Amino acid sequence: MAIVRPELMEQGKLIMSRFEYTIYELPVLSSTILLTIGALTTVLLAGLWLYLSCRSKYRNHEDGDDEERQTLLPSNLCLRRTATYYQWNRSPPTPSKCFASPMLQHSKTRSLQKSQNQLIKSRLTETWEHRRSALLKKYAAVTGSDDAEGDKKAMFQA
Repeated sequence: MAIVRPELMEQGKLIMSRFEYTIYELPVLSSTILLTIGALTTVLLAGLWLYLSCRSKYRNHEDGDDEERQTLLPSNLCLRRTATYYQWNRSPPTPSKCFASPMLQHSKTRSLQKSQNQLIKSRLTETWEHRRSALLKKYAAVTGSDDAEGDKKAMFQA
């Protein structure tokens, strides 16, 4: 059985008391306030999370754009040359010890070394000239065929 204390009953706080446990009725206003505070806290945390995630994505994306726009060297210090410039205009490589054969390194006479060095130099020059002439033929054929096709089209249109 429940024991009801009259002094608490008069204040309207006590609903039922059993032995030493007391059950109090919470006002309706306080539960509404707690739900409202919980909902606002949830909305604020979700908004903060969304803001921070979007900010980090924007920041990472923006950093990449800055790096792409930044030049490696000032334009007045570096010459802009294409790959074909280096193919056509570089000098032939000079022979060094790395090009020499092991037999040449262990040779006993200087005359043999000089003759083999001259042979290596001539071979390197020949390969360079061969490479250069092959490139000239390749690009001449491409430009020549374009002109020939253009002339054929002009003949058919006229």
